[in-house]
Amino acid sequence: MPPLRHDASPRALNRLHGPSAHTGQFGADPLAARARNRLHAAPLPPRVIEIGEVTAGIAVPEEGGVRFFSSERDFATLDGVVFRSVEQAARAARERFSARSGRRG
Repeated sequence: MPPLRHDASPRALNRLHGPSAHTGQFGADPLAARARNRLHAAPLPPRVIEIGEVTAGIAVPEEGGVRFFSSERDFATLDGVVFRSVEQAARAARERFSARSGRRG
């Protein structure tokens, strides 16, 4: 029977918990390890949604998407709606803006 080989290199699952190659300390920087983990990524910042010269509102990230907060009365129907992405919120604001512009024209 061949002898068992001992592999001293860190395994992929143990890299966050094993000795750090840079510092030689065990678990030297848990915040850096957490930042590399997608599940603990920093939250995205709120995004302003503008249609031309008009500020429609802001999209604030939350669990499951982004919540739209209107900044003008014309976009009040979208206020508080949760969209899957900022792009979807911006699309809805553009559609609302074009419908509003069509009525006035």
